[in-house]
Amino acid sequence: MKSIPILQIALPLPLYQNFEYLAPNNQVIDGIKIGVRARVMLGKRRLTGIVVGKAHRSELPISKLKTVDKILDTKAVFEPFLLELLLWAARYYQQPLGEVLSSALPSVLRKGKYITPPSKTVYQVCAHKISNNTLGRAPKQLLIFELLKSHPNGLDADAIVKHASNWRSAMNALINKNLVKK
Repeated sequence: MKSIPILQIALPLPLYQNFEYLAPNNQVIDGIKIGVRARVMLGKRRLTGIVVGKAHRSELPISKLKTVDKILDTKAVFEPFLLELLLWAARYYQQPLGEVLSSALPSVLRKGKYITPPSKTVYQVCAHKISNNTLGRAPKQLLIFELLKSHPNGLDADAIVKHASNWRSAMNALINKNLVKK
């Protein structure tokens, strides 16, 4: 048999087998990591599976193998230790690997979409000068205002919590007074 780049993909089906697909656009399989999601066609259905292996030979003729539509990730969606645990769980509980891996994914990833990490909100001072009685009876607001004033580029929540606990209500009050912006 001829040596060709083949990906073994676990699909979310009640079948105890992995499916073999050709790498997309003759992509070098060394660049594709185990544990990434792949979008493939199976019959008339488009499914999102997980790459669980690589091979250079198949028992099936090359003409019978379909090509992966798209590799969805550059990094594995499961850490190596978690992937090993899921492989063990599929064997131990005698469940199809594709269903076990699919169940371990958030529903957004199962649908072939992406999760965008939340951006950190940075708080900055709007008004650098305030009158003495603006925050005179609000010591926590004054503390946060002075803290932000000393950091012209602003601070995120992780930095603020180091200086003031339970700071969110005071921050919201400062935002409502137009002294601080997000």
